[in-house]
Amino acid sequence: MGYKELFLDYNAMTYEERKADWERRMEKLKVDNPAKYEKEMEKHNRMLENQNQKLVYNKDSSAKEKVLWAKALKNENQFVDYHKENYTTIINKIALDINVESYEYAIKWFRKINLLNFLGIEVGIGKNFKCPILKSNIASVNFDEHGNWRYFTRNKENTDGYVFDIIDIMQIIYNIHYYKALNKLCEMAKINVKEGEWMNKQKIKYADNIIEIQNVDEEMAMRYPGLFKFIKKHLYLLQEMNAIGLANISTEREAVDNESIFFASSRHIAEKFEEQGIKKDHSTVSRLLNMFTALGLIQKVHQKQVPTHLMEKAKEQIANEEYHFTVTFYRIPEMSSEVLTAAEQRAMKLKKAGIKATGIRIDNIEKALGSVVLQDVFGDTKGIIKAIKENKRKKKQANADVKVKEETVAEEKKIHLIP
Repeated sequence: MGYKELFLDYNAMTYEERKADWERRMEKLKVDNPAKYEKEMEKHNRMLENQNQKLVYNKDSSAKEKVLWAKALKNENQFVDYHKENYTTIINKIALDINVESYEYAIKWFRKINLLNFLGIEVGIGKNFKCPILKSNIASVNFDEHGNWRYFTRNKENTDGYVFDIIDIMQIIYNIHYYKALNKLCEMAKINVKEGEWMNKQKIKYADNIIEIQNVDEEMAMRYPGLFKFIKKHLYLLQEMNAIGLANISTEREAVDNESIFFASSRHIAEKFEEQGIKKDHSTVSRLLNMFTALGLIQKVHQKQVPTHLMEKAKEQIANEEYHFTVTFYRIPEMSSEVLTAAEQRAMKLKKAGIKATGIRIDNIEKALGSVVLQDVFGDTKGIIKAIKENKRKKKQANADVKVKEETVAEEKKIHLIP
């Protein structure tokens, strides 16, 4: 199956052929228009000087950077405007009408799309133009020896630059996360990904959970009264966690026990709540997350189960946050009758043990709900928490020993002073 119009016949456009064509054009221009030839050669020499500076483009831009760039575009989004005005034409050119097993195969197709045509850039391959994404930058578009297209953007001093593929660009111009960008490209290119069926199931799960939470007064209060009383004041957090999960669905290959997993920071959640007028500090959020985990409505994913690249990505997000001593991933089960019945039973046991929603600790949960739940709640942090407590105990003991020694010395001085 050959590429459609939007794809390039790379065998006909090698580097050597492009170089030979440029040299022929320059020879002709030298005869026909010497003044223009001089200008073109000056431009070419400047380009060579820039290349000699050996600018290394940043290939990995962070999610935070993409969001900032997306917000900066505001209403001046040239590429989105082009898509709106030419959507049908673009679809007709890139539509493949194929079925693939996973997103990995789809990504290979996406990277072969001619970015000049896809974004409506009316310049030649490798030619500079004013960057519509980073307004003060210079941009160019080219492809590598494998036919993968890239968008290059650099500052005018040629000291800092980024390189984007088509997925990066979709994330930035539409202000969406990685997997939404993949889905949008699949929709545009008419690629049906078998793996996408699993993703849709995850979306439905989160959506159903959110509806269940929003209807607790009608459903949960009647069917699970003990659970309802225990968590009703804190359901805003359970809803927020489902919303975070919905916004960060990964791929089936990155799932744990066939469930999508995601990273969430208690501090970031607390900051978001504060913006909404809900004043809960991060330690309260952390305690409530432990409560929902103890009930089985949220599940913590142990670090050994998390794919390495997801763990590294999460660590990168909190690299400058000194308060983190561990990275916690979560997964959320469907709020089925089995899950809610089990949560009801656990809530009653916690109430019987006199443990409040914010009172779950490493030293009381095992007695109330057993060692398995203790491991579920504090599994990865149990050793760290015990070590912190032990260090505090040792420090307290050391301070007490110093105090006793000081008191003893004082008493001895008194004794020696007595005639």
